[in-house]
Amino acid sequence: GISDIRDVKVSHVLDYYKMKGQHLGDHSKSHALSSYRRFFAYAFLEEYIDEDLASQLPHYRMVSDKRIPYAWRQETVIKLIQSMGRSTPTEKRDYAIVLCIARLGLRQHDVQTLRISNLDFDNDRISLVMKKTGKPLSLPLFRDVGWAILDYLQHGRPKVDSDIVFIKHIAPFGPIPSLKSLGHVLKLAKTKAGVEVPIDVRSGLHSLRSTL
Repeated sequence: GISDIRDVKVSHVLDYYKMKGQHLGDHSKSHALSSYRRFFAYAFLEEYIDEDLASQLPHYRMVSDKRIPYAWRQETVIKLIQSMGRSTPTEKRDYAIVLCIARLGLRQHDVQTLRISNLDFDNDRISLVMKKTGKPLSLPLFRDVGWAILDYLQHGRPKVDSDIVFIKHIAPFGPIPSLKSLGHVLKLAKTKAGVEVPIDVRSGLHSLRSTL
């Protein structure tokens, strides 16, 4: 029943937020309130409204350890890995990425920045300095992980002048730019495998490390 933005009250905004927020996760709720504040701050600055609604809108406080880390069932991890394709260059890359985390427990950032020089195929070892802790890490390069990485390097990886193992497959070719892009790999794999995870649990790539 409101036809003029000057008639909008904080209660209207919060009622709308509560209605939409029923289907949103923590980050989306925080982003929504932030967007509302920016919008009404601009409206007040440009004198489209007479009341500073932005200053009256609450902030959404996210608690980082609010949710219990998600642990996959062993059979679900196996189903996920077995359902992943290995034919195209992108499939070869994504398969090797998931194995590095699910079988070796590497953190996402360490997979994103993994270098060819970290791989010792002669001795079946993978050695690197962890980004989070700054400590050296040396792990056995299991047969399935090693062959997946080797298959990608020989038959899938774009020809680029870089020591980084996993490369983005859209020009300009280079290192995968963000952890979000890396996380999209698992999202596609879960969809293909028909794996459904509750919306209120952490089920990204790091959850595979937690499971291991």
